[in-house]
Amino acid sequence: MEKACQYLNFSHAEIEKVCQQYFLNGRLQKFEILSGGAVNTTFKIYWDNDWYVLRFYVRDKNLASIEESVYRLVQNTVPIPEMLFASFEPYPFAIFRFCRQPHIYDVNKKYSQRLSYDLGAVLAKIHSFCFPSAGLFGKHLTITTLFEKGSSPYFEYCLKHLTPGSHVWNHLGEAQSKQVIHFIEKHKDYFPTIRNRGCLVHSDFKPVNLLWDEKLGLTVLDWEFAHSGDKIIDFGILLRHYQDFPLDISYLEKGYKDNGGQLVVDWVQRARITDFINIIQLLNTSLVQPQLFQSLISSLNFTILNWNELRPVLEES
Repeated sequence: MEKACQYLNFSHAEIEKVCQQYFLNGRLQKFEILSGGAVNTTFKIYWDNDWYVLRFYVRDKNLASIEESVYRLVQNTVPIPEMLFASFEPYPFAIFRFCRQPHIYDVNKKYSQRLSYDLGAVLAKIHSFCFPSAGLFGKHLTITTLFEKGSSPYFEYCLKHLTPGSHVWNHLGEAQSKQVIHFIEKHKDYFPTIRNRGCLVHSDFKPVNLLWDEKLGLTVLDWEFAHSGDKIIDFGILLRHYQDFPLDISYLEKGYKDNGGQLVVDWVQRARITDFINIIQLLNTSLVQPQLFQSLISSLNFTILNWNELRPVLEES
């Protein structure tokens, strides 16, 4: 599932020491924070007059192994940064080649069709990787937490965590919490049900993890939350951020279908409601993040209020 931002502090000396495992020679000239999450912190580092990316996996050592395995799986099919080195001492970390494309939220609106087509095309490539069952990955991409056949894990997560006394219930308030529960129960059939197998899903497919320009195309970052599940969750996360980048839904759909992906007619509704799992997860915290919470609650309200006309409303926005 999607992550929220936190930062972990490392000194210049600590960063230089771990990087010497790969570089052997030279020195760390400077570094800056790129992003942080519940399970990692990422730096842009300048070593011997060139830029690289260093990611620490501090709170869950298994995620370093999972991301490395995912990179090996998709590296010849999906555009990703080159992983140069990975180690588990003194902390699990990885070093990547720095990608110079801008994030998609900085792309000019005149490229909306090309960008959207590329997003669809890359999602089709990601989802082309299939697994005999659905669930959360462990080492070597084995399924350690199984999604049972016939279950609806994204729907079930929402109901399990949106309960009186939970943080998400308190942030939403009683009236809105009950409204959301009623809505997802009424539209339960729009949540994906686990069938015979799962496909690879990125599970954090949003502008901060997506780079693009007209020459190099798309690059997808941050795979530590990838799992075997249902493709629609990636669309849900992306569509929640529809106002943050130049999106053309028709070209997103075309790029996906032209590259072997299949979508049902009401896929936009299915994507938006499935994304409730991420919204509920992000709201279910004791931390107070007014700006983030406001955007998440607005997304819930948008889906509920525009349910019967979601696609045309999104296309006009």
